[in-house]
Amino acid sequence: MQIGRYAVLEELGRGGMGRVYKGRDPNTGREVAIKVLLKGREASPEQRTRFDREARALAKVEHGNVVRLLDVGEDKGAPYLVMAFHPAGSLEDMIRTTLLSPSAAVRLGTQLAAGLEAAHAVGVLHRDLKPGNVLLGLNGSAMLTDFGLAKDLEREGQTQALTKSGLLQGTPGFWAPEQAEGRLDAVGPATDVYGLGATLYAALSGRAPFVGEGLIAILTATANDRPPSLRSLRPEVPRELESVVMRCLEKAPAARWASAAELKQALADCLHAGEAPSSSRRLGLLAVAGVVAVCGGVVIAGVSGAMGAAPKTSPTADTRSADAQADDTQAADTQSADTLYEAGRAAIKAQRLEEAAALYRRAAERGHTGAMGFLGVMLAQGSGVAKDEAQAVEWYRRAAEGGNARAMTNLGRMLARGSGVAKDEAQAVEWYRRAAVKGDVDAMTNLGLMLENGRGVARNEAQAVEWHRRAAEKGDARAMTNLGLAIARGSGVAKDEAQAVEWYRRAAVKGDVDGMISLGFMLENGRGVARNEAQAVEWYRRAAEKGSTTAMTNLGFMLEYGRGVPTNEEQAVEWYRRAAERGDTRAMTNLGVMLENGLGVAKDLEQAVKWYRGAAQSDEPRVRQAARAELKRLGR
Repeated sequence: MQIGRYAVLEELGRGGMGRVYKGRDPNTGREVAIKVLLKGREASPEQRTRFDREARALAKVEHGNVVRLLDVGEDKGAPYLVMAFHPAGSLEDMIRTTLLSPSAAVRLGTQLAAGLEAAHAVGVLHRDLKPGNVLLGLNGSAMLTDFGLAKDLEREGQTQALTKSGLLQGTPGFWAPEQAEGRLDAVGPATDVYGLGATLYAALSGRAPFVGEGLIAILTATANDRPPSLRSLRPEVPRELESVVMRCLEKAPAARWASAAELKQALADCLHAGEAPSSSRRLGLLAVAGVVAVCGGVVIAGVSGAMGAAPKTSPTADTRSADAQADDTQAADTQSADTLYEAGRAAIKAQRLEEAAALYRRAAERGHTGAMGFLGVMLAQGSGVAKDEAQAVEWYRRAAEGGNARAMTNLGRMLARGSGVAKDEAQAVEWYRRAAVKGDVDAMTNLGLMLENGRGVARNEAQAVEWHRRAAEKGDARAMTNLGLAIARGSGVAKDEAQAVEWYRRAAVKGDVDGMISLGFMLENGRGVARNEAQAVEWYRRAAEKGSTTAMTNLGFMLEYGRGVPTNEEQAVEWYRRAAERGDTRAMTNLGVMLENGLGVAKDLEQAVKWYRGAAQSDEPRVRQAARAELKRLGR
């Protein structure tokens, strides 16, 4: 069977206005969704003209949160729409089993508001926003689909026939009051704002704002009643988020958010009100914050950077008698602690790690706080000596008590993680604070993260920003990224996305991977900077080449869909594969789709199933559900 030039693969569903098929475009080989509007055969010339005009306008909407309309045509008198095919399912499918967390709902709402903003900019209204018309992309994005322009081909125009199925613009429980009352001349952008609010309400509570037995009951409630407060249905929803959603549901269009753009901003402003964001753009930041800065061809090769400047021998460290010290000297050697310490540094540079560890131990035993700190690093890493985190903690503590700022930071890290010592975040904060006051930039950054997340100390975003700023101004790239994230959210500081972009850029130029990813995200979405997908691709590529699986997956997506770079499915497959092999479940799902459909790679259903199964174990509900839907469809 064919519709126009498209080969039909299977029927996906039927509705009052027609049927939806999964098909294939013979020109590109890609799978598409085809909606055939069978009732369109009876459409008047005026309806067809308007439908065609709106469809052409929608085809111009190039936005990652709107399902792309690829083609419009007519087959045997029935108009049809051809759209990009997304197999991951809808928001409605997801919330049947898993409600969104507050922060996930905010991120989804922000994306959908951005999609509405793009559609409204070309004069296209949705008019039927509900969870079933929100598709979830395999890359973690949310997309608007099934715009209400199709309704024009089945509308009879009599607003008095409100109880007759199919004549209302919208869906019971999700329609705006002006739709429920048949005031179609009042339908406008504020109607879509209502629909998005109703969709978020359902994603958070599991039900539509208005429910009832029969159409008349729902219609009456929509026109006259207020929906139950979100917090009465789900108390953990933050008040700020509840306020934003409930304003969308005001009866009078003028009382709602003035535009999709204003709603998007309001949602972004309350992002910090729910869970701490775990956006793919900030993965690993907290973990990175505690890592000792050792690098090079051998793990300990850069150990001099891990401990900072070399502190001299502690003047009070060796309080034994002169005779005891003399006995030690005769039994070992006559070298001073400083001399042993410098010899240890030379051994590190020459990659003689065992020799360096022995020299540092001898200097540490003579009270050299710098040697104590370095010995702690080598014990913690198992470099040149058997790994022993408990001993590492002990040497860090002795060096910290002797005033060594970097040892204070490393001791804080061990306490924060519970490595070699009982976990104690309050003590960790105290050591970070002492080191930060002494000017240690890593301690400043770590202290900022503890304050930002309320770990070991009362949450204080304003203080967190201050420590991030101090470290950033001293050139710390991680702090630059963290400061950018706080400024982008308006957490503890006035929100300023343009400033956030500047800090991301500074961090990215200095080589910070999270800064690169964050900058790529802002450029891709035109946040705080002119939208530039080509530059976004470049930053994703740099981060991917440094090993970031998040960046690899993002880069694969840009290549697969030709965003900022010519479409290259072969390269997309390669980046998805690299990310999937490192455990990125978004990449596993995307790679499965490519393998199943032979996009950029030879078809291999068994390999596709393997990757779908891996993604089905994901901790991310959206990814997990998409992969399980694929396996169910394949009978696996």
